[in-house]
This record gives sequence, structure tokens and C-alpha cells, in this order.
Amino acid sequence: MTYLTLNEKWKNLPEKFRFILVGGCGVAIGWVIYNLIYILLPDVDNRATIAWILGYFVAVIRQHGLHYWLTFTDSTDPYLRSLLTAYAAYSVGGVLTTLLNYFLNESMGLHYQLAWAISVGSSVGINYVLLSRFAFGTRKEE
Repeated sequence: MTYLTLNEKWKNLPEKFRFILVGGCGVAIGWVIYNLIYILLPDVDNRATIAWILGYFVAVIRQHGLHYWLTFTDSTDPYLRSLLTAYAAYSVGGVLTTLLNYFLNESMGLHYQLAWAISVGSSVGINYVLLSRFAFGTRKEE
């Protein structure tokens, strides 16, 4: 099987399915980064939420790159423009999930890993809609 064949098969997968696969890989990487940040902040108040914010900022760059090259393959938007638009789109989810993460950790007292998983899960749908319409919205003609 050649690279071209794999690439063609990948591009023939439905975009939402590619979003889930690529996003899942990104989430796994993000979980590692989140935990590294969490470990590096042992004496910081609200460290779970601070680690969430820092990890989320780094995740936007990583996830945008992954989605730019692997998910939204029909987009014709230049990389930098779509990155800036992705930051705007992810900012909506970032604000909402940071508030949720703070509430889950500080008010409800959930374990920080469970709060992280709920926060990530709650951002998936809104991020897909915002990214597919705004950050990667200009599509190649069929």
C-alpha cells in the first residue's frame, strides 16, 4: 500500500470522523501536557485550573496544526489566518470550559483528572462547529 493510497483513504473518511480521530490523539497528548504542568505547579493556588488554562493555550497551537493538515483537508485558508481564527474560535470554548473546570475543582471538589475529562468533553462539540465554520471555513470547490 503506497502513501498516496493511504492519503486518499484518509481523505475519503468523513470529516467528522477525522475530527474525532485527530482530536482524540490531540487529547491524549494534551492530557500528558496538562499533567506535566500540574506537577510543575505544586504550591500554586487553583493549580488544576491554572494547569488547564496553560495546557489549553498550548493545545490550540497543537490542535490547529493537526486539524489543518489532517482533518479539514478541503480548507483553502492560509495557515496563519486559520490559526488566528482558530484562536478566536477556541477562545469561546476556552472561557466556558475554564469556568466549568474551576467550578468542578473548587466548588464541587472533584478530582482534578475527572474535572479535566469533563472540561475536555464539554468543549468538543462547540469546537467542531466553530472550527469547521470559521477557522477552516473556506473550502475547495468540488
